[in-house]
Amino acid sequence: MKTLRKSFVSLAALLVLLVAQPLLADMEFKYYQKYPQRQTVTAMNGMVTATSPLATQAGLEILKKGGNAFDAAVATALMLNVVDPSMCGPMGAAFFVLYDAKAGQVTTLDAGSMTPLGFKAEFYKTDGKEDRAKMLEGILSMTIGGTIAGYAAVLEKYGTMSFAQVVEPALHYLENGYPLTEHHAETWKLTFPDVPLIFPNLARVFAPDGTWPKTGELVKNPDLAETYRIVAREGVQAFYTGSIAKKMVDYVRKEGGYWTMEDLAAYKLQWKEPLKMTFQGYEVYGMQPPASSMTWMQMLKLAEKVDWSKYTLHSAEYVNMMTEIERLAHADSYQWGGDPEFANAPGQLTLDDAYIASQFKRIKPGAAAPGKVQPGDPYAVTGQKPKFPIPGQAKTSEYTPPEPLPYKRVAMADKARFPEYPGQTTHVNVIDKDGNAVSFTHTLGTYFGGHDILGDTGVIGNNAANWDDLEISHWTEKPSNLALKPGARNRWTLCPGMFLKDGKVALLVGGSGADSTQPAVFQSLMNALVWKMNPQAAVSAPRHLYGDMRHYTAGTRLQVEPEIRDVDGTGEKLVKMGYDLVPASQVYRVGTPGYCLMIMVDTETGTRYGGADTRLDSQVSAY
Repeated sequence: MKTLRKSFVSLAALLVLLVAQPLLADMEFKYYQKYPQRQTVTAMNGMVTATSPLATQAGLEILKKGGNAFDAAVATALMLNVVDPSMCGPMGAAFFVLYDAKAGQVTTLDAGSMTPLGFKAEFYKTDGKEDRAKMLEGILSMTIGGTIAGYAAVLEKYGTMSFAQVVEPALHYLENGYPLTEHHAETWKLTFPDVPLIFPNLARVFAPDGTWPKTGELVKNPDLAETYRIVAREGVQAFYTGSIAKKMVDYVRKEGGYWTMEDLAAYKLQWKEPLKMTFQGYEVYGMQPPASSMTWMQMLKLAEKVDWSKYTLHSAEYVNMMTEIERLAHADSYQWGGDPEFANAPGQLTLDDAYIASQFKRIKPGAAAPGKVQPGDPYAVTGQKPKFPIPGQAKTSEYTPPEPLPYKRVAMADKARFPEYPGQTTHVNVIDKDGNAVSFTHTLGTYFGGHDILGDTGVIGNNAANWDDLEISHWTEKPSNLALKPGARNRWTLCPGMFLKDGKVALLVGGSGADSTQPAVFQSLMNALVWKMNPQAAVSAPRHLYGDMRHYTAGTRLQVEPEIRDVDGTGEKLVKMGYDLVPASQVYRVGTPGYCLMIMVDTETGTRYGGADTRLDSQVSAY
């Protein structure tokens, strides 16, 4: 009788255990709480991730009202324009990876920024030499943005709601104000304290007393609300050919810029086939250049060459292998990430198996490659012919991978936190109850883009000119394949991604933080797919970053979060491998490791699991 009772007790305990644990038919998370973190959000219907609670709630409300993922994504984006104004706006750049569940199809939309047709390199020179300051901020740094055109196109092709409906939550906060978060108040004040004094029209809206607002102060932009009301009434053409366009062009020319109405009218969106690859049984999709999805995708392809069972997560050997993979892929990004209409941009070719094998042979486990790692040549390896002559490349009969270039070491305290107004971005993931999904990223470039508002439109101009080379590559020190050209789109670090399994969305991912974005996405994906963490653990786990956020320092400089650096002598071991380790006093949670947002889906049960980076104001909202 006791044996039978014990059997019933054991069975009851087993049933409790089964009920308490999620039934993951095609994924098994390893419980991971080595470091303090929030828990992953689970839901069965809609889910939204973004870098602001107010933004995710706006998207969620649209889903609850019957809108689909595409409606919710645009509503979330428009709210981010309000509550994260230094990161994104209608004159920025955006890249969308979209899944239509009914059609079972993934497509991508390039709403990147276009260099004005009247561009001349001489505009950005002083005494005949490149003047990066002119590319970094001010009227000359601004190009023609496509973000708002992208919003409108997504709604038109896939949405069920109008622009007027999805912009409504944003209008409330534009006109009535939102309380500034501590993160933004501190970042604006510390990163560029003098900007309100240099750019009075930006200060008129965001710093009316000449200084940035403090935490909790209300921030409003009623001019942008009026711009959005005009778009709702007249359509997005008002922004590119109508009254809004005229106001923006008049202001730019008054301030010494060279935009024309013809530039805005010439802007065109580009629907593209996605980049494609497989990883661990998943179909992986990313955005073609000039976005940078190919960078983390190439990292994953290189990672497939490694037997990770022989590594310990976050050990010095692990950080070394991950970093050397990242350095190779980033070098390619600075060479091959341009506009395919104007430059060699072999996105899919960089994922070719033969090319990946050639690149992987360049890694020497246990050692940092000395100097500045140089890009490989997928054309030479695969025998494919480039569309254009490759600048600065001598013709040879046999391909030999290039050796790293020497580089000038910078002081360890220099640029660790604020590299030339660090670039920032915002990412959004959305999935609805029917399985429609959006992964997209939008940006102004650096914080507040070009640091000026275009007249009384409330629209902040981007600083896209700062994200390409003028003539010479900062990376290869040769004539640049990414040089700015009239009418061309510039390279961006935006890198949205989507994973499918058995024809259904299984994972949405993306991030922000300039060129720290791609390694943040890669490291988070490795955490989730190789180390089997849930998405919240995957994006919260400690990370590393080599170089600075723009990687111009490149080389062997390495920043490592303390949970990795200070355990088991990892920092000392990395120094012995040849890395220049940034001192602990110069490593910051915000601005160092990039940021990541992720949704994972059990494709058999339909359960959604969300993770939002704890280094920002990010949040997951779901129902």
